[in-house]
Amino acid sequence: MLRASALALLGGCAAGQTALGDIFREDRTPGPLARVEAQLRPAAGRRESTPIAINATELGLRGVPLGGGSPWTFDHPLRSRPEISGSVVVGTGAGEVFALRASTGSLLWTRPSGDMELLGAGDDGDLTAVALRSVAGQRNAVLIVGRDGQVLRQLETEQSLGRPAVLQGFAFIPWAGRNVTAYDVLLGQEVGRISLRQGATSVLFDQGSLYFADRKLVRFNEALLLGGEAVEQIEIPAQPLHPTPRMAPPARARSLFSETEDRVRAYARPTPPGSPAGLRESRFYLTYHQVVIARRTDGDFPLWIRVMKNPSEGGDVYPGGLALCDGQGHVTLLNEENGGIEAELELGQTGQSCVVQAGGMERVASSVHHAPLAAQALEVLKESDGLLEPLQRELVAMLGRLGDVETRCSGSLWRCWAGWGTRRRPRSCWRGRWIQGSRSAGGASWRPCSGDGSSTRRWRWSCCGER
Repeated sequence: MLRASALALLGGCAAGQTALGDIFREDRTPGPLARVEAQLRPAAGRRESTPIAINATELGLRGVPLGGGSPWTFDHPLRSRPEISGSVVVGTGAGEVFALRASTGSLLWTRPSGDMELLGAGDDGDLTAVALRSVAGQRNAVLIVGRDGQVLRQLETEQSLGRPAVLQGFAFIPWAGRNVTAYDVLLGQEVGRISLRQGATSVLFDQGSLYFADRKLVRFNEALLLGGEAVEQIEIPAQPLHPTPRMAPPARARSLFSETEDRVRAYARPTPPGSPAGLRESRFYLTYHQVVIARRTDGDFPLWIRVMKNPSEGGDVYPGGLALCDGQGHVTLLNEENGGIEAELELGQTGQSCVVQAGGMERVASSVHHAPLAAQALEVLKESDGLLEPLQRELVAMLGRLGDVETRCSGSLWRCWAGWGTRRRPRSCWRGRWIQGSRSAGGASWRPCSGDGSSTRRWRWSCCGER
């Protein structure tokens, strides 16, 4: 409370104090983060988090609250993708950076930003830390702004910056791909730093804990400060897919237009403080274009697989499921147990990209039932989209490992010969893609695809005695 009062006073008398890149120097040794960690530990708690989905276009934003409430529209030119953090939405465009109240879309503040693009933002209910990057990439800045729009601190540097977080008057700023600086907003100085060999391009706040993230999540606690094997790391198992799904997006200005990295993602929620670091219920989700897969870190097979109408471009995990949005303005809530659709919402417009925050939602009761796993996998094999081929090959191999032949072969027989560069192609193979054939009458054999080593990349697979 004393820090909050002091920060409010700072906003009235010392707004806009600018510091050049002193703190972002590798040769500085400001000290460890132990004091900061001890100070945050009793007060971390939970922050306000507004469940919402937002569609972004070049002309503005359209938001739909996921927990109930009226849709809203904010008309404003956009330069890069907006960011949702806690109870605010941050965006850039028309030479300014702005913040909205996530629940209503009402404007909280605007500040001039010139030609700078949004790298990321973090909010704790009192302060918002915004990382910006010039279009030329030679100038980066962090603004720390109060709810009244006063810029309390402005830090400028040539170092690359990542997605910051702010908590209890401390801004946590990732830079140079591996360093995280703790900056005391009240004192206007760096009070600690850590360099992570695992990399750190984002700082995330989840269920009362801070995480330093790149391809792994590293929990900020005493164990991290002790180092060695005590460091609590969270990661999803390696996936044999290309491109590889990531939990945290790369540290760069995200285009207003959706990209492959938006459609190929991993989503998970960490375990709460006080429990061993890991994924809640050992569960994680993968989106691979229009396919969604739920898995467990300790499981050999997916929990479920679902083909969506459109590729997913944004998502977030909530208690009991996964919320996804797409560029056509659809928001879908999927049940964590079976992938059934619990609810569908409409954003009312198509967009260049979309973002979702669902962590503050309550668990949704569901009695939806879904088809057996083999049938779900076959639905993916029906898709003729060439982008799905790496996933389709993995699903063929998975079907070959399933123990119950009648289960995996029930329904339709599938076979395909892919003979790129050859003159002869069987009639049953359509454009070298997966096709549906008739069901075999007998047999119990299953052979996954295998290559013959030829330059034509000829391969095939068959089921239930079909040769």
